[in-house]
Amino acid sequence: DIALVRNHEYSKWRPRTKWEGCTVSEEKSYTFVLLKYLIRGCHLIPAFEKDEGKYYLNDLVDSDAFV
Repeated sequence: DIALVRNHEYSKWRPRTKWEGCTVSEEKSYTFVLLKYLIRGCHLIPAFEKDEGKYYLNDLVDSDAFV
């Protein structure tokens, strides 16, 4: 099994109306990856003092441990 992975970069273009959390990206390239090399889990940290249901996505459980 394979997956299509699209690589994006932040765009210099900005919309006329901006809102909090607005990011614009452009697709730069793509590649095919074997599914056995994809990460199938993540570490979510609640974003305190923010609206409920917002989390930080962390790819490091410890400074030397990759999820």
